[in-house]
Amino acid sequence: MKLYHGSIVFSRTAEELASYTDSYLAVDNGTVEGIYPTLPEHLRGAEITELGGDVLIPAFSDLHVHAPQYPQRGLAMDELLPQWLALHTFPLEARFADRDYARAVYDAFLDDLIEHGTLHAVVFGTIHTEATGYLLERMEARGLEGYVGKVNMDCDSPASLLETTAGSLRATEDFLARYAANRFAKPILTPRFAPTCSRELLFGLGALGQKYGVGLQTHVVESLWEAAEAVRRFPDCSCDTEIYERAGLLDGGPVVAA
Repeated sequence: MKLYHGSIVFSRTAEELASYTDSYLAVDNGTVEGIYPTLPEHLRGAEITELGGDVLIPAFSDLHVHAPQYPQRGLAMDELLPQWLALHTFPLEARFADRDYARAVYDAFLDDLIEHGTLHAVVFGTIHTEATGYLLERMEARGLEGYVGKVNMDCDSPASLLETTAGSLRATEDFLARYAANRFAKPILTPRFAPTCSRELLFGLGALGQKYGVGLQTHVVESLWEAAEAVRRFPDCSCDTEIYERAGLLDGGPVVAA
């Protein structure tokens, strides 16, 4: 048992903010056991960390973050989405075929998450299974909770990021099977978006999601171009959400779309 002594603030509900001063937060094996205005008898003798003038708050949660885009954060934001992807993001993501480059970026990315108090995240990797596996393994080892996805792209993509449908599904299933038992960081299905995924790929991912009980992260109406391109590729659907619904991708677990 560990104790933290000082000021504690958290949201008890969406409408109620709880605030404690000169109080003790008890943590048992990573789980908050309770908050006490005075030190209870059964916790006397436990290790105490004094917060001083600091305020203890819950960690931040980022529900949509692209780890490989860490080196280009804040750059070329004046570009429209297709140009931004083609000129900046796709060339950068292709570099994650290099194991050493990927590890250096992902280590720096996780260091920054922790430094700024973000301890829960839903994270995009790239198509590269080894690099994305390293990212997930490091999150697990450092106790960061969330989901990490190996990206799927089998059409309308640059050659450096273009997968075969069968290869993408096979690599994804291997990824799901390898990390399904993780405690903190778990795998999640990650088709980049409908414009870079074939019907066969999406339906195959839907079947994997139901087989392994995993959820989905992707993009929905990311821009006017993306929304139009999605229904152009799938003319029998009215929007990208319907595309994922028909593929069975909304049924396996948590769904996060931005």
